[in-house]
Amino acid sequence: LFRSENPENLESYDYASLVSGDSMLPEYKDGDIVLIKQGYDFQNGYVYALVYDNETYLKRVYIEKEYIVLKSFNTKYKPIKIKTSEDIENDLRIIGKVVGKLKAVKIKTKE
Repeated sequence: LFRSENPENLESYDYASLVSGDSMLPEYKDGDIVLIKQGYDFQNGYVYALVYDNETYLKRVYIEKEYIVLKSFNTKYKPIKIKTSEDIENDLRIIGKVVGKLKAVKIKTKE
């Protein structure tokens, strides 16, 4: 089972996706489910689900001059810098902004 840490403030969402890996620790853990609102609203530093170079990522997105920078919360991962160009739409696709998360919970069963 999964539950929201803040169910009364749960935003509407279009997709739910399972988190895999440790690049977004401590905020998003392997096995969490993120709730994604489709689209991109150009808010620097917010977490987005995206596809880049045929890989799916969950990253903070920043626009810096000639680059789009994808940053992890986990500092052991270096930022990914993508040079903006006319072909960027072929290389980078923003799926949507992360608007919530669900955490796995264990239910105690009676034996």
